[in-house]
Amino acid sequence: MGGSDSSAGETQSREWAWPSPAQGNASFEHLSILASDIFDASSVLLVLEDADRLWVSPGSDLKLTACISTLLCRLVIDGNAPRLIEDTLDPPVSEEDFPLDQIPQVRFLAGYPLYLQGSRPVGALCLLDDTPRKFDDRAWRLLRGLTQQAEELLRLHAQCRQKAQEQARSRKLSSLYYNVFDSCREPIYVRNRSGSFLAANRASYALMDEKTENLPEQVRLSDYFPKEVVERLEQGEREVIEHHESRSVLLPPIKNCQFEITISPLIDELGDVRGVVSVAHDITEEHRQALLLKVLHQGITDYQALMSGERLWDFLLQALRKLTLSDYGLIGEVIDQQGTPSLRIHAITDLIWDEESRQLMQGLRSGDVLLSNPESLLGRVFAQGETVMSDDLYSRPKQGGFPPNNPRLHNYLGVPIYDGETLIGMYGIANGHQGYDEALLERLKPFTATCALLINLYRQFAEREQVMQELAYARDEAERASQAKSEFLSGMSHEFRTPLNAILGFAQLLLNSRRSPLDERQRRQVAHVEKSGHHLLNLINEVLDLSQIEAGRLQLSLEAVSLQVVIQDVVETLSAAAYQGDVTIKFDECTEDLRVRADYTRLKQVLLNLLSNAIKYNSRPGHVHIHCRPRQETLRVIVSDTGPGIPKDRHAELFQPFSRLGAEHGAIEGTGIGLSLTKKLVERMAGTIGVESVKGRGSQFWFELPLALESKTVSGISRGSKRTALHSHAQRRWQVLHIEDNPANQRLMEDIFIDYPMLELHGAASAEAGMELLKNQPIDLILMDIHLPGIDGYQALNRLRQESRFTDLPIIGLSADAMQRDAYRDTATEFTDFLTKPLDITALIDAISKTLPESVARS
Repeated sequence: MGGSDSSAGETQSREWAWPSPAQGNASFEHLSILASDIFDASSVLLVLEDADRLWVSPGSDLKLTACISTLLCRLVIDGNAPRLIEDTLDPPVSEEDFPLDQIPQVRFLAGYPLYLQGSRPVGALCLLDDTPRKFDDRAWRLLRGLTQQAEELLRLHAQCRQKAQEQARSRKLSSLYYNVFDSCREPIYVRNRSGSFLAANRASYALMDEKTENLPEQVRLSDYFPKEVVERLEQGEREVIEHHESRSVLLPPIKNCQFEITISPLIDELGDVRGVVSVAHDITEEHRQALLLKVLHQGITDYQALMSGERLWDFLLQALRKLTLSDYGLIGEVIDQQGTPSLRIHAITDLIWDEESRQLMQGLRSGDVLLSNPESLLGRVFAQGETVMSDDLYSRPKQGGFPPNNPRLHNYLGVPIYDGETLIGMYGIANGHQGYDEALLERLKPFTATCALLINLYRQFAEREQVMQELAYARDEAERASQAKSEFLSGMSHEFRTPLNAILGFAQLLLNSRRSPLDERQRRQVAHVEKSGHHLLNLINEVLDLSQIEAGRLQLSLEAVSLQVVIQDVVETLSAAAYQGDVTIKFDECTEDLRVRADYTRLKQVLLNLLSNAIKYNSRPGHVHIHCRPRQETLRVIVSDTGPGIPKDRHAELFQPFSRLGAEHGAIEGTGIGLSLTKKLVERMAGTIGVESVKGRGSQFWFELPLALESKTVSGISRGSKRTALHSHAQRRWQVLHIEDNPANQRLMEDIFIDYPMLELHGAASAEAGMELLKNQPIDLILMDIHLPGIDGYQALNRLRQESRFTDLPIIGLSADAMQRDAYRDTATEFTDFLTKPLDITALIDAISKTLPESVARS
């Protein structure tokens, strides 16, 4: 057995209760005697650590002190293992192993540690002799058996002690509970199912004027309380026993005191109801005043919580019955039904005597049944605004009649609830145990005023809920409209881009054809076709970008971007347009490499929009000036022009979609989307945008973006970088499968591949046909259209990736739907690359060159 630290031993000794001398002396003395007889030892020691307990076999030949005996046993305890010294002098034992000089009379020692729960010994059983001895395996087994008996004795003593402590605690708790029960000011009693008293506290004896605290077993409630009190109590007890639920019962007055008694089921350990436990609460006048204040405070401060749990009106009705000691009550709201006042019940006490009355109560509670008779006892209150108080209901000619078997009503009070001069509700109570009078009506005024406030709050709450529902419906409609718009734009994008793919593709082929070059006139004509196609494509892109931003689906990659690089790139892109428009562009290069946190592509788009507008709407000749102004945490970029300017009262229209401020009637092309899109892009990059312009003095458009703190600069594609190109390969031709259902696009791809003899094109009009072709034709690359008849490009991609031989096959996705570029990135299985139609032929060849195996030469 391994040793352990002292902390473990300390914990163990605290967990186990050592036997007291009275508990353990006899048992352990018998054990030590047995050990002495078995081994014929001079002395047997049994020591318990940290407990000052030592047992020595009687008649020991060795005269050892308690200190020496404990010291010998500690040799075993501290070693945490059985210990044997057959002869302390042969060979001589070291002082550390055995204190020979202190106990020379001991020549033999055999000891075994005692364990309980842990690995740390809690004591030891040792055999001593004054002559050397041999100790064989049988002796060890016997010693271990005796040690286990000692350990079992320790466990039994600990269990007995623990049980005794638990019993003592239980007696102490029982005494405490009884003292609490007996000293409680409120009467508490316990009765079994047959009605016999099992227990009662002093307050109960005092209420019954019983001097003794031992009620006779057959005592009856009728011996102490009036008949109506006993009937109410016994009825409540029967309901609690039947339904296994607590009930509150309002009792008629007892000794000029009013009590509400809470009756709960008395449940035994098997879950059976043995009887009831009843607690009586004194709710006389002083208590009712405190209750009124509590009701008013809670009704107002906890209004939201009460409303959310639909407990407000039941809470108020319960409080009203307590305040007035009434058996029945209701609270309702006056509503207008085509000019006729009606009462909608919010809370009502059960008045059920048959199935028809039950259905009526359900209808009243749900609001499906309204009360409208103005001549009834209720109608005179909610329709005519009277306060009705009566102690003789059945003799009044206009009480409205009572149904057969209706519980008899002894008295009645109906109180209207006004908001200013407007009647908004009422409450009614009946069978008040102390009757109703003007003094009670006066005391109820704060309650009535609170009801008026809460009814108004309830109406506002209901109106707000209605508005929230209408807003939610409008939001859902807007989301559905946005989804429909996105689907429409996606479809429109596909329908426009598909023919544009052919138009721009063939225009690029004609302009760049090396086999059949065009003459100057033809090149000019085809250039106009290409320019118009790109103009239409730009319009489509702007509409789609604006839609994606509004739908919150535009993805941005915010990085540290060098502003100077982006501006130079944009200026070079638009330099030809500026030259044709007789506009000079001036760019004040930044004195330092200023960087902003932005998406490179979208920042370039912002600058392209602002600079192209400055060129288009400028005077002839004109000037455009671009410069930067660093601020504390942002950088402002200003694009100034020498155009006609914009009236100040129309500045707000500039960034509205499709607003061109009258330019739509001129010769300059545009949709009015560019500035609106620019503003949204800047704001998505945490920036701001604005304009300063005076009519006749030009315009200054500016935007600000946060300065970037990162040291790494993203500068985009460097100008003049070489594009990859495909070259002929002497060994083989690369097999490319083009899956496309549009005949014009099929023909375009065939014409593109004519200029690249190292690529052999195979066509398929559907994904199914393409996958069938793959069974017999080795393919190096697939160009996959997304919108296909049958299974689409995504489904085809997933099927191919599930086959091991196509896991690494390059597949480039092609789509006329620009929104698909972002969609494909979110799929678990991705394309090798993705190109949007209309295809840029150079970009297509670059993608093919990068995708094919490394054996294709590139420059």
